[in-house]
Amino acid sequence: MGWSCFLVAALTVLAPSVVTNRAVTTTGDYLEWVFDPSAGGAATALRFVSKEHNLSSGDGLIQEGFGVGSFYVPNRRLNETLEILEGRPGRPILKFTYECDGPNIAGIRVTRLMEPLKDRPSIRVVWRLEHHGDETHWVAPWVANHVAPGGSVDAGDRIDLPSISGVIQPVESGFYAAARNWIAVTDPVAKETVYGVYEADRIFAFQAIRDIENGELGFAAHFTPFSLAPGETWETSYRIGVIRGLRHVDFATDELAVELEYEAGQLKALFSAAKTIPDIVLHTTLLDPAGAATSLRRKRFSLEPDRLIRCTYDWSPTTEGAYEFLAQLRRADEAVDLGRDTAPPHGGVDTQFRVGPPAKGSFEPWTDGPFALERQGRTLRRTLAVPGATAIWFESPLTKVFREDRVEAVGAPESLVRLSLARNERESFQIVVRPPEGVDLHALQVRPHDLTSAAGDVLPAASFRVYRVGYVPVRIPSHFENPTGDYPDPLPTLEPFTAEEIFDAMYAEVPPPLAIQRRRAAEAGLA
Repeated sequence: MGWSCFLVAALTVLAPSVVTNRAVTTTGDYLEWVFDPSAGGAATALRFVSKEHNLSSGDGLIQEGFGVGSFYVPNRRLNETLEILEGRPGRPILKFTYECDGPNIAGIRVTRLMEPLKDRPSIRVVWRLEHHGDETHWVAPWVANHVAPGGSVDAGDRIDLPSISGVIQPVESGFYAAARNWIAVTDPVAKETVYGVYEADRIFAFQAIRDIENGELGFAAHFTPFSLAPGETWETSYRIGVIRGLRHVDFATDELAVELEYEAGQLKALFSAAKTIPDIVLHTTLLDPAGAATSLRRKRFSLEPDRLIRCTYDWSPTTEGAYEFLAQLRRADEAVDLGRDTAPPHGGVDTQFRVGPPAKGSFEPWTDGPFALERQGRTLRRTLAVPGATAIWFESPLTKVFREDRVEAVGAPESLVRLSLARNERESFQIVVRPPEGVDLHALQVRPHDLTSAAGDVLPAASFRVYRVGYVPVRIPSHFENPTGDYPDPLPTLEPFTAEEIFDAMYAEVPPPLAIQRRRAAEAGLA
């Protein structure tokens, strides 16, 4: 099938560069895309050339933005322009540009190049930000896609995304720290999948978009926030692909997607390709929950779009839990690198599947991206309540003390805490306990006693309520502006607990996620 690029308004012959305010349709061997300049240059329609149903929904695919908008000073796009470029022979490129105005984006010029790939069921997008303003901005870029695999949005559709707790299937909208660089939405009945693959070292979090009742389904990728100074440029590229034949996705790259299933002594790996890769041999290694490696039988096949490859292995697990599936494609004994445009730490398949009942686990991320905003410890200069190796001091109820904070004693110890309140009022304060390095305080309790004034008035112990400060893990901060980590917030009823000290030295010996992934890949023979 040939390649065509034309305006919906029936403009049939295009010059090397054409600016248009009308929707543009591009058709390749597998997919047809429709881009609408009045919809922010989004893809308002996406179809298989052999089918009529639309894989796009809602606001369409290839949307973009920055952080969270303000209700008081809304963001604006100025001078939006959709231009059709000649590109490579037989491969037209669409260029969408605009200028930003609003909080933290004023002066930024955006260029988006969209290249539907003629011989693949995918599109390559390059997104560039150029700062022409005069103030440094804190920028939190994101790109999003509203989809309808199978042609409709229904309760049976599923989202698969690799989070730091494993490959999960969100049942409602939410944000999740990204352990890998892909996310997918599948209709298991129609066996159609729309997925995105992003630059591995740029991804911070994924957003699952799932509100079936209101017809919303899709995904967004949120890049690590950063400061963009006047004159600076930031650029990233990503792929949106469509494949058929899978009921769910456990791994994806620019070139393919993989489904894993374990059933009674058999492990099945299904490959659906977005690119033709002939005559390859699949080398696969499994790592069990304890890290022991098992090599599986090699498989030889060729990958082609719309051709499903099924690899079946006779294999039984040693225990229940999360297993790492590490595989590499090789041709003539040389590695076929997957995801070259999106910079994974190695060019193989690297994912996880579970044996046994679902359980919350862990999944080492490819990069430090999910922890790029992690809170750093502060040094608090405080007067201690009592002398000794264990630091005990008082804090205002309005001060949040984080696990990573350190205390520096100043002045002589002071065991009094002073409160001021009127009749029928209540007031509170915090008692902070920090053990010395390497020491845990077990069964720690706080017991109030009667307080007696100099005049003999008694405030009974029953007047006091003691709570323990709980911590909530925050992996995705509000507005992408605050640090991530454990935030003190809930106040559960006090029960005996263990006070632990957390020292930076505990983390100094742990290799970063990227080093972990390279080590694991080397052990499995994939490096």
